[in-house]
Amino acid sequence: MQPKLKALPNSGWYVSWFDNDPSSPPPSGYDVYLQRLTPGGVEKFPHDGRLVAALSNSSTQDYGLDIDAAGNALLAFLDTREGSNEQVTAAKVGPMGKLIWGQLGIQLTTDSSFHAAPKIAGTSDGGSVVAWTSDSNVVLQKLDAKGNPLWGAGIVLSESGFNYSLADLHGADQGSVIVSWVRDSGFGSNRQLKANKISSSGALLWGASHVSIFDSGSLQFGNYPYFVPDKKGGTVFGWYTSSPSLQCYAQHILADGSEAFPHNGSPASTNTSNVRVSPSVSYRPATD
Repeated sequence: MQPKLKALPNSGWYVSWFDNDPSSPPPSGYDVYLQRLTPGGVEKFPHDGRLVAALSNSSTQDYGLDIDAAGNALLAFLDTREGSNEQVTAAKVGPMGKLIWGQLGIQLTTDSSFHAAPKIAGTSDGGSVVAWTSDSNVVLQKLDAKGNPLWGAGIVLSESGFNYSLADLHGADQGSVIVSWVRDSGFGSNRQLKANKISSSGALLWGASHVSIFDSGSLQFGNYPYFVPDKKGGTVFGWYTSSPSLQCYAQHILADGSEAFPHNGSPASTNTSNVRVSPSVSYRPATD
């Protein structure tokens, strides 16, 4: 369940998923699997995939799949192998199926906080960044190619009186990443979309106040919009609102954090008599 697909440059794809096979050896739970496919669809790992982590998770949340600069698979997921409280773990898997960071991967949390929906992004300098929700904050940590943490105890994005919930994460230019999250002040409050670019050294390149992608009205409850990098250090967002109406919008944030479209985005249509939800976005640099 929850399959993800990541293309490899000119050489096929990685596919990841959760599997809860009642006939598999204990512990019973949703395990993390990975498969590599050639451009012709031939499996390079054993049929049914490479076991990345045998877990006892009784349910699942979102997780992360990406590739690094060397073509290795990067995964981030919630892990129960070190205790009942789910912790955040990152794993790196080579093109031949080797667990490069070992059987247990890199455990990024060891605390009693609530953790949710980790993501991982390969960076252009050969490292990776993992992000996750921790209680009401978003936390990021950069790892070098060997899995060593580079940002101390991590970068914490927080705001008094508000909840931050991770939405998406992608690598950008010069070893940086772009991260987005949903901001709210409690159940039933307006849900807004924020973003920032973080340099390879951990600096907030778009400022300590972040960039407001959408701050007029509300996102749908439970919706965490994804974005698509523009390969120039910026990114393209698409989302839909629940208030004032169910409509879709798009925004292009340039490399310096400025908005290419009007603030709060350009509507997908000026005909608001129809309901529009769940947009997909892509980017064609040639037509920018």
